[in-house]
Amino acid sequence: MRFGSIRKLRYVRGVALLLTLLISFFAATGLVLALIGLYGVISFLVTQRTQEIGVRLALGADRSDILRLVMGQGLKLIGTGTALCLVAAVTTTRLLSSFLFGISSYDPVTFIIVTLLLVLVALLAALLPARSASRVDSMVALRWERHSSLKCRIMGMVKT
Repeated sequence: MRFGSIRKLRYVRGVALLLTLLISFFAATGLVLALIGLYGVISFLVTQRTQEIGVRLALGADRSDILRLVMGQGLKLIGTGTALCLVAAVTTTRLLSSFLFGISSYDPVTFIIVTLLLVLVALLAALLPARSASRVDSMVALRWERHSSLKCRIMGMVKT
């Protein structure tokens, strides 16, 4: 009889470990997808502002000014997303409290650690397009916009 209870205990521990690993895998996958999504959005915004960045550089803006401009835009997105997600997390913890083991549903340390981790990942995602924007050659950026609009006119996408 005792051997059977040990076997059941090992089975329960194995299932709990498997569930923990699955949840960790999906959480890491979600973090990577959020990183890729934020990188894509900020890269798109930087691409849309290539001519503006070229003008700023041609008029004498430093590379640090461009880096600050793009990172500021990224920080606005990060701040808005963090605030909205914290509100959503606090409101949904009652629903998820039955899944939490060993911590309370309103554990401030967990909220702080997870928030800091997500903000650091988001800052990394914003830093890459900001660095590429600060390295833009002003003449290439100014010509790029003109050629791309010319290409659209030739292809009939834009009416003149």
